[in-house]
Amino acid sequence: MAVAERTIATWEQQLDDLVIRAPFDGVVTTKDSQPGEMISPISAGGGFTRTGIGTIVDMSSLEIEIDVNESYIGRVEPGSRLKPRWTRIPIGRFPATSSRSFRRRTGRNPR
Repeated sequence: MAVAERTIATWEQQLDDLVIRAPFDGVVTTKDSQPGEMISPISAGGGFTRTGIGTIVDMSSLEIEIDVNESYIGRVEPGSRLKPRWTRIPIGRFPATSSRSFRRRTGRNPR
């Protein structure tokens, strides 16, 4: 009976080792491996071994850079409420607040 219980425990551990768990809540933005590929936590140097399966982004602490049309740049100040829209991730618009504003000089209106 003890041998059967150890065998079951071994199989349960092997099954649990196949589950992928993220270290934090987030959104998967890239899938970097395919079914059947070998995954290693370190660079193995082989052509068939990946060092990761994807990229996860923590949306609660995301920092983004936004290009603003010059006709609207005067409206963006630190603390402004924004609603940026992703073009590559289907999550639509999300609330954001600007932390700083950089106005770049262009050659068109020298001061």
